Amino acid sequence: PATSELTVSIEDPAKCLRYMGAVVKGVKVGPSPAWLKEALEAVGQRSINNVVDATNYVMLNIGQPLHAFDAKNLGQKDGIYSIAVRAAHAGEKFTSLSGEEYTLPEGTTVITDGTSGAPVGIAGVKGGKAAEVNASTTDLIIESANFDGTSVRRTAQALKLFTDRSAEHT
Repeated sequence: PATSELTVSIEDPAKCLRYMGAVVKGVKVGPSPAWLKEALEAVGQRSINNVVDATNYVMLNIGQPLHAFDAKNLGQKDGIYSIAVRAAHAGEKFTSLSGEEYTLPEGTTVITDGTSGAPVGIAGVKGGKAAEVNASTTDLIIESANFDGTSVRRTAQALKLFTDRSAEHT
């Protein structure tokens, strides 16, 4: 159902065909259960935490990438979170979950904190450090999106950043 706690805007519907988000409050981030760790390890994934592992499990199980953002690291206006999917600006920087910094090619589709404009993910490729889910996370924004496969593939090639998420879009 629709929520009044989150808005989503998409600059170019040809590059982001659909973007759905949900606010989930009161989560407890911790280790995943053994069955989930084993399932991920069986396909070459390492366990990170119960939230991230659940999103990876869904991606690997049904082919739909999901991503979770730590809501406390996203701005709000009048109590409402905002996500904006837009083209990267010339020279815009992005730090990935693994800590690498990238200068994004102009036009790269990015997911941003709609309040500050700061990138929190590269569409279809990688999440960002700025909204990483960790042990102190209690509220999430979960995304499920469909991005243009050609755009995702070009971005992954340009950045030399190939991930399971980018493979699902190609």
